[in-house]
Amino acid sequence: MGWGVNDADTFAYRLEQTLNVNVVNAAVSSYGTARQFQYVTKFLRRKYDLIIVQYCNNDLGENLNFLN
Repeated sequence: MGWGVNDADTFAYRLEQTLNVNVVNAAVSSYGTARQFQYVTKFLRRKYDLIIVQYCNNDLGENLNFLN
């Protein structure tokens, strides 16, 4: 998502510039991986060649709360 940084400093923007490909930044603040996968399957119906998921150590607690 790039919390607290300018758009040009996000991982997605830099990846897009480095690889010269179209990058969709679908990150959502406070979403752990469980909710992120649900979001991707529901809203991003387009086919992509690659999806990168960043897992953080705080995702475990968020995932358990969301799945319960």
